[in-house]
Amino acid sequence: MVKIIVVDDEEYIRQGLAKLIQRAGKQYEVIGTFASGAELLGQLAMLEPDLIITDIKMPRMTGLELIERLRTLRPDVHIAILSGFSDFKFAQEALRFHVLDYLLKPVDQDELDRLLHMVESGIKEKRRKSEGALEERVRFLLTEHAPVLSEPYVQQVTKELNELPLFRSHCALMLVHAEPVLQKDDLDGLRTYWEHECRVWEWDQARYLVLLSIGSGEHAGRMKELSNIMMRHLAAYRRVRIAASGMFSGAEHLAEEGRRVEKAFYEAWFAEGKQVFMLPFDPPIHEKPPYPVLLLSREWYQALELSDTDRAVEELARWVQELKVRKYPWPQLQESCTHVLGQIREKRGLGASAALEREEPVPHLYGEWAAFAASFRQMAREELAQLKEARKGNQVIHKVKSYIQEHYTKELELSELANLVYLTPSYLSKLFKTETGETITDYIISVRIEQAKLTLRRAQGLKTYEVGEMVGYADPVYFNKVFKKVTGMTPKEYRERAR
Repeated sequence: MVKIIVVDDEEYIRQGLAKLIQRAGKQYEVIGTFASGAELLGQLAMLEPDLIITDIKMPRMTGLELIERLRTLRPDVHIAILSGFSDFKFAQEALRFHVLDYLLKPVDQDELDRLLHMVESGIKEKRRKSEGALEERVRFLLTEHAPVLSEPYVQQVTKELNELPLFRSHCALMLVHAEPVLQKDDLDGLRTYWEHECRVWEWDQARYLVLLSIGSGEHAGRMKELSNIMMRHLAAYRRVRIAASGMFSGAEHLAEEGRRVEKAFYEAWFAEGKQVFMLPFDPPIHEKPPYPVLLLSREWYQALELSDTDRAVEELARWVQELKVRKYPWPQLQESCTHVLGQIREKRGLGASAALEREEPVPHLYGEWAAFAASFRQMAREELAQLKEARKGNQVIHKVKSYIQEHYTKELELSELANLVYLTPSYLSKLFKTETGETITDYIISVRIEQAKLTLRRAQGLKTYEVGEMVGYADPVYFNKVFKKVTGMTPKEYRERAR
């Protein structure tokens, strides 16, 4: 809303201009009309105008004299002047007082609309910059910084914030999170429920910070009332978590209350229920908790090594419960749970690049601890099952390879090898290719040729066809063909080079 004051000694001009302003749009509001500059100055302390439109020629105090006084009292207010053609030289003189524009009498609606739009755009831009500066200062005080190096800046920022209307009375902070991810527009509507100033900023990882100005006569229960309003406003979300700080006065308390609202938020996120609101509390003093991964038991590592899925799942469930009891913040939860999944994947021989392509547990995407914990446990179960299956496949492949190495001189059939490990021929063929990168036939050939090469080097008295028969090739022509394909030379050439 753009708030406007009209000053003119002629009533019909004042009233006429006020009506034209009303026609320009609902975003423009005339908050006062005055017959003289002295009358306006007498009530200016109680008014917060964005634009003052004043006549140039008025008795007792001219428009120029009023503008000069206004520039001392309200240096940032926009000023426009009313003038006739004969008053143009006065209008030119007014420009030295940084008057925004002038309107010729009688006022044209289009010219007025242009002026009002210009003022509105300027106000929006100024507020945008002001909002950015306010958020930057608040974020600085709520974020960890080096007190020794930045203490003078901290004091300067605190002083600047305390000069703002938002901090002249009591304040409170709120952290809001919802599932699915909350939209800022949903919280911007809060301004319609709150009669005092408030600001809403995207804070971190789908959370929003709300800074509220609270009347000095209001009680702490007002925050609870506001939370109930917000809960109803956000009823469409599956999970809502809201935490509020205590009431405080002065920006110098921002950092302390920021830490308190952060603790209250994590209490709310770990709590059960669709909608949770948490006020600050003073938790018992504990030693700094160990890093979450250090809480993994020896039994977990043993179960992981043995691919004992059931036992591993049980140990992870105990570990996850310990995470809940200690209420670790999101960054540590995400890092430690990702680390555990990485441990499982390493046992499967997956590289770092493969691990990065997989889904990771991200706490801020979940509206509550229970949903996050359930999702992580499911991810772990799936990874453990794949590890167990992979190791089972490795055992099968090892058994098949051992059998081939012992019976390579025989005519080996795929069905015979499949019966050995209780699998179908097609499944064994696919599994062998997946695990080793080569077919069973290629592996048999490689074993036979390696043995043939060894025999050719050691048994110089044997004929090459005799060597072929010894490694499973009764047809000497076929033996020569396969040997040359693998080694690039015939058996005879290989023997001569070996000498």
